[in-house]
Amino acid sequence: MRRKLLVGAAGAGSLAALRPLPILAAEVGSSVALGFAEIPAGALAEQHLYALPGKVPLIKKTYRPPNFETPIEYFRTP
Repeated sequence: MRRKLLVGAAGAGSLAALRPLPILAAEVGSSVALGFAEIPAGALAEQHLYALPGKVPLIKKTYRPPNFETPIEYFRTP
């Protein structure tokens, strides 16, 4: 019984600690304000451009396994 109480208290504490994060993320600036209306809000804050040897820089989404995404500028050019 005591273990369930501790797990529940830890879960409630972690949720309370995560509460201010959306407030901090809103201060960075929305993607609409930056001129990227088609990108969801918060997506630009997590972009990291990375270039493999001999390649153009791509947005690195994950490190293991490597997952890359094409920047939006490539879709805007005819």
